[in-house]
This record gives sequence, structure tokens and C-alpha cells, in this order.
Amino acid sequence: MNVYKIYDFCNIYSVAGLFHCFTSYSAIYLYDALMYSLLMPQFSNYLRLSQKPLHVWLWAILLIALCVKTFLKPASHSVFPVFFYGGLHWWQDVSLYQHFEGLDYFRYSPLAAIFFSFFSMFGLTAGSILWNLTSNAIYLLGCRAFWKKIQSQSGADEKQKFFLICLFVALSGIWNSQCNITLAGLLLLALVDLWDGKDLRGTLWLALALFLKITIAPVVLLVVFLRPIPLASRLAFWLGLGTLLPFLTRSPTVVMFQYQEWFNHLASTQSMRWPGFRDGWYLWLVTKQQLDSSLNDPEFWRIPSAGWYQQLQAFGGLICAMVCFWWKMRGMPPWEWLPRTLTLGICWMMVLGPATEFPTYGLLAPFLGWALVLRKQPGSWKHLLHVASFLILFMGWKELQAPFVKFLPIIQGALPIGSALFAIWLVQDSYQIVKRTFSNDELVKTV
Repeated sequence: MNVYKIYDFCNIYSVAGLFHCFTSYSAIYLYDALMYSLLMPQFSNYLRLSQKPLHVWLWAILLIALCVKTFLKPASHSVFPVFFYGGLHWWQDVSLYQHFEGLDYFRYSPLAAIFFSFFSMFGLTAGSILWNLTSNAIYLLGCRAFWKKIQSQSGADEKQKFFLICLFVALSGIWNSQCNITLAGLLLLALVDLWDGKDLRGTLWLALALFLKITIAPVVLLVVFLRPIPLASRLAFWLGLGTLLPFLTRSPTVVMFQYQEWFNHLASTQSMRWPGFRDGWYLWLVTKQQLDSSLNDPEFWRIPSAGWYQQLQAFGGLICAMVCFWWKMRGMPPWEWLPRTLTLGICWMMVLGPATEFPTYGLLAPFLGWALVLRKQPGSWKHLLHVASFLILFMGWKELQAPFVKFLPIIQGALPIGSALFAIWLVQDSYQIVKRTFSNDELVKTV
């Protein structure tokens, strides 16, 4: 086929993708449109000749598409209605954590409900648009701050690749208006501040991340574990302050009732699973279904994790903590062990952690971009990173998995497999840095 016909196909396919994402409200069509736009010569050449880099234009297209989708149908393919009504219910003294027909459970802290109520004031449509712009702004601020710390001698091409990876890996969560990109932005801001020795502000971002989504707690505790003296007290201060703030807005009786409801909700749902989970237990269920073709009941995917799997979760978390502690004890500089600790903790969360869905993998986006763009490794380890990136970046989408499922069913577990491979690569790459650091220290002692 003539190469220009391929380019024409990309032009048509990209425009069709934008059309379908507005009519079906599905993120996969927007994903296709943005991805194929990178292959369109007229479009990409025009953007390269403009004053703005390509990643800036694609982020702008994404935000415009998101605002148009939200304006046309604000409740479709969006979790913002959960935030919206959670914010309203706080001021109405209604239990945040009871089940309302047509809505998913509100799983966030009372302080998060107060935060969401700011967007509830503007109504469902305008509030949703404002929330999307705010969450993307926090995410981009975090990515920008992180890139400034890691860029060293990198040029414009590396920066463009980094931000494009941050876009495509997090696209599912962005399109669904989830809070995962907000969470990623807060973690990146915390990482940069802790890197610079600004512990008080760094722990503030960590505390806000915990109030926004408590499931991130293992990752936050892993970072604090490595620097407990300065960080634990500061984090406790912010958590205490955030816990008391709701008492300034409602009566103590109501606030205590909401906290009790929150704790009861967390306790009652900790063992519940949803078909949308994409963690190691889901991979085990996929494997089990292939071994027994009679397991076709939709409720099969809701089977709670077994005791041995919960022990594996704890053991995996312990191994991660020991590895990170070893990195620090062997003299790895802070600008290396801080992002690596956060990355390894998030990898654990993706593979073995609680409540991991497809959009949750957006937390890995900036760290995957850092590894692909800036970590240059020869040989098989580089290929391992590329395989992990391919699985996370492409094979997480059901629509892209579909052609392979019949003859390669394990591809349904591409996301946890890719995260596990990424963690293996990270440990090997970190070992090389530790070995090089230790060798340099020995050389200095000898001299």
C-alpha cells in the first residue's frame, strides 16, 4: 500500500475517533484519535512548525474534548456525580456513605467532601468542567515540577516524550473525571518538595493525598518509613489538622457521625471486589477461568481475595520496604531513592494493592515517562522496560486486547504483568546505581 494512503487513513481515522468520542463518550476513541494524530503528516508538521510543542497541542485537544463531552452529557462515563452529590450531602447533614440509587458509593473522607462541595456550588455541568480543569492543572503542575528536577541535560524532544507518556497512560482516568490524576499531581509535588528538603510542605501534599484517597496510604507510609524522624511528626500534624477542619463547618455530632460512617464503610467494603479491578488477584482469576471454562458467571469476578493472596500482599509490601531501605543504606543519593521508592510503592499498589482499576494506573504515568525517556540501559533490561511500557500503555484497553484474547487469554492481565515487569526493571536499574555509588565511595576511601 502506498505510504500516502496510510497517512490518509490516519487522517480519516483520527477525525472519526474524535467524532466517536463525542457520540459514544468512550475514551478509547479519543485515545485512537490522539495516537493516530501523531502519524498524520499534515497535522503533526503543522504543530511542529507552530510556536507550541506537540504535547501542548495534544493536551489542549484533550481538555477541549473533555469539556465538550462534559457539556453534552456531564454524567456519562464520569465519576464526578459521586463527588457532586457528596459535596451536597455534606451540607445537608446526610450520610455521605449510604448507597444512593444510580450512584456509586462515596468512598472519600469528610474533608474531601468539603473540597468537592466547592465544585457542587456550580451545578453538575459547570462543576464537572471546573473539576476537570482543576484536576488536570494539579497533575500538570506536578509533572512540570518533577520534570524540572529530572531533566538535567535533556532537550525538547525528551520533554515532549515525557509529557506525551503522562497523557496517554493517564487518559482513561482523565476522561472519566477520576481523582487519580489529582492524586498523582499531589504525590509529584510532595516528591519534589521532599527532594528539596521542604519537609513541611512536602508532607502537606502527602496528607492531602491521603484525605483524597486512603488507598494510597501504603505508598505514603513507605516514603515516611525511610525518613521517620522529620516526616512522621509533620505528617501527623497535617493529618490532625485536616481531621479537625470539618468541625468548623458542621456541628460536632454531625461530623462524628460522618467519621463513624466512613470507618464503617471502609471496614465493610475492604474485602469487596468489582469486575473493574485489574490487580494480581484479577490475573489469578483470569488464569483460573482458563483452566476451568465453566466459570462464566459474572459474579466470578467479584470473588474476594483468598487468605494466601492477602499474605502475598503483606509479604510483597515487606519486600518493597526492605529494598527501599537497602537503597538508602547503601548510599543512594536522595534524588535517586526518593522517586524510586515512590515508583516501587506504586508498582506494589498496582500489582497487589487495594482497589486497583484501569484508571488507577495513571499514577504510574510520570514514573514510566521518566524511565523511558531518561534511563538509558543497553541489552535485555532495556527490552524488559519496553515490554512493560507496551503492556501498560497499550494493552490495558479492552478494545486493544480483543484481537489477542482468543489465543492469548493472559493478555487480559496486561496491566499487573506490565507493572510487575516495570518493578523488576526498577530494582535492577537501582542495583546498578547502588553498585556504582558504592564503587565510587570505595575509590575515594582508597585515595
